[in-house]
Amino acid sequence: MVINDNVVQGSMNKENLVSKYTTLKEQTVYTVGTLHNGHFNREQDYSLKDLESLLNNLNPDYIFIEAREESLEEYDVIDGPIEMIYAYSYGLEHDIPVRLIDYWKIDNNIVTNYSDDFRDNQIFYNMNEKLKEIEEDKTIVVLYGASHYFFQKPRIELAGWRKGKMDNIRDLFQSNTDEFTYPKNMEAEIGKKLDYAQNIIPEIARENITDQKVLDDFLQDDMKETLENYKKIVRENRLYD
Repeated sequence: MVINDNVVQGSMNKENLVSKYTTLKEQTVYTVGTLHNGHFNREQDYSLKDLESLLNNLNPDYIFIEAREESLEEYDVIDGPIEMIYAYSYGLEHDIPVRLIDYWKIDNNIVTNYSDDFRDNQIFYNMNEKLKEIEEDKTIVVLYGASHYFFQKPRIELAGWRKGKMDNIRDLFQSNTDEFTYPKNMEAEIGKKLDYAQNIIPEIARENITDQKVLDDFLQDDMKETLENYKKIVRENRLYD
């Protein structure tokens, strides 16, 4: 079934990237679109402090993030975007269980930073499998990139989840204090991803990508500078790049 090609994505401001649903199991699920590196751009007006305020105000029982479970299990790394590392670290610091729902494979068909129907179907499948393990009346916050946020909407509707009214979205991003501190373990988690990107991903790629051009293009995507910059931002406790 083709879904993504027929989805019109909305604006990428934070107030337009939050929805509330009730699952068939009577769980409350907030889906939240995120901006990856854009969270460090002041002009986007969607910082990681905003994400902190959202999580504080929603006070979820569980957090779902755009990262792959297999990478955490096999390599102890969060392989998702930077705000997913933040959300994972936030969950650890606040004793909130975090579940991983992303899907992609390193093979001849890999296209970095790409969403298609197969991947989004898998994300929705993974999300539902995790929800099956959670009892009713629990609150779950699901974080994924803004494109996934819009692509998942029709899947959620097809599944029969009831959409809830939200009159207070702007208030969810408000905080009683201007203070902000990154979770204590976040720099270390970024370091794990840096090691993963430099030492493990290339080995996996060479084992699984047989098309030399695809392999060469994939290995050119060097994340070292970006991840080192993230570590510096966290170490200096800055919100913006």
